[in-house]
Amino acid sequence: MAWWVVQNVAIAAVLAAAVALVCRLTKIGPVARHALWLMVLVKLVTPPLVVWPWAVPDVFGLTALRADAGGRRIDAGVRLTPVALSTPSAGAPDAIANGTPVEIDRAADRSVPGIASAIWPWMLGIWAAGSLGVLGVEATRGARLARRVRAGAPADPAIAKRAKELAAAIGIRPVRMVTVAGLPSPAVWSFGGPVLMWPGALEIDTTGDCVDGLLVHELAHVKRGDHLIGWLELAAGIVWWWNPLFWIVRSALREQAELSCDAWVISALPHGRRAYAESLLALSGATAPRVASPSLVVVGIHATSRRVLERRLVMIMKGRAPVRLSLGALLAIALVAGATLPAWALGAAQQTTPPAVKAPPTVAQTAPPAAKTPPTVVPSTAPAPPAKTRPPREAQTPKTAPAVAVKEVTWYPSGERAAARLPADGLELVQGFDKERTAILEDAQKKVDARRAEIIKSLEALQDQYTKAGKLDEAIAIRDYLRAGGPSPTGRFAYWEKR
Repeated sequence: MAWWVVQNVAIAAVLAAAVALVCRLTKIGPVARHALWLMVLVKLVTPPLVVWPWAVPDVFGLTALRADAGGRRIDAGVRLTPVALSTPSAGAPDAIANGTPVEIDRAADRSVPGIASAIWPWMLGIWAAGSLGVLGVEATRGARLARRVRAGAPADPAIAKRAKELAAAIGIRPVRMVTVAGLPSPAVWSFGGPVLMWPGALEIDTTGDCVDGLLVHELAHVKRGDHLIGWLELAAGIVWWWNPLFWIVRSALREQAELSCDAWVISALPHGRRAYAESLLALSGATAPRVASPSLVVVGIHATSRRVLERRLVMIMKGRAPVRLSLGALLAIALVAGATLPAWALGAAQQTTPPAVKAPPTVAQTAPPAAKTPPTVVPSTAPAPPAKTRPPREAQTPKTAPAVAVKEVTWYPSGERAAARLPADGLELVQGFDKERTAILEDAQKKVDARRAEIIKSLEALQDQYTKAGKLDEAIAIRDYLRAGGPSPTGRFAYWEKR
């Protein structure tokens, strides 16, 4: 398994770098880019079912991880005993085959395969524990979302009717719609069948092209099968939760999926570009509620970052992209997939280096040497030196600790203790001041809150004006300021308050 993990990650990383380079240097559409990133994701989760007949060099010695005895394969029936050997012999392999007691060179056991085989079980345990944790978190999110969908109300009849008409226009069957409270933006979820989740309170214009653009975007997710790709992302996330490459690929895949659905909106509603851009900008505003840590199997319209939002708005207002792959793109993707998806065999798997051994030297059959007789010890008659004695513990003079000067500390009563000693008249004055201060502060806070609410409404109106005028940078700047907290009631920027 270790060789598959290393080579799969390495090939996927090279493939991801190539896809990123192609997306940056060429002008292919988002549909083709999404297909390329999807190929990288499939490579990450493809098990080694198909192996090329051509082998690659085993640079890291991964075949040794499948061996026994510290990463090294030893034939059955060989007896190993720790004999004191020093002179190597060219006939050591023959000695092993004949069952001659030999000693394996322990220096060879401290090689890279031996260390890797010792660490691999621990790494595999941590990997499995993390995968179980991710599975538990995603199962909890899925169960919570399923409860919200079951508790949802039927969609508005006018919106549901319009959704059926638009579904027929783009060539799919009608999709079940459910109104879910607390949802920040429309989204698609699939568990047995696609479900279009519509927010219970949508703070945009719910008439005309605004709603049509949102509906076409979500129906395009269903037509493209993005809700099914979400389950593939979930499987990859459970396996590769520790791999930064997976999260990079997933982010790129989601971005290109949103751009591809935006292309469907432009194609189906060529005169609704501005209304759709305004709806998208409004959904990314400060007043839209948020849902923390969405599930991997949910696809929606909400932009994940400012960079992605800007790219989508530019394409909506000025660009045009194909909604299907061309025949040439399909052939190119098929060729790349055929070359990268199958696994590769390791060339060193069949050429295992025999373990380094030391053969015993040839010893003549001679009699063992006679044992040496120990010398006779004659006791000495010289008087022994007097032993050193220590005085008894009571006779030892104890050491006197040096005197330490103690500094006198004066304790002052706190404000409460000092106020408790006031006379009755003084205490009444202090308590009256506390009540007046509280009333003044409460009145001032009410005025500040009311004025802050007016400023936020004025900023939202100004954001709408910039959006309608096509000044997207100004509108995004106001939106980011409101999302950061807006005007602070304490007179400081909200950013510095959070720090």
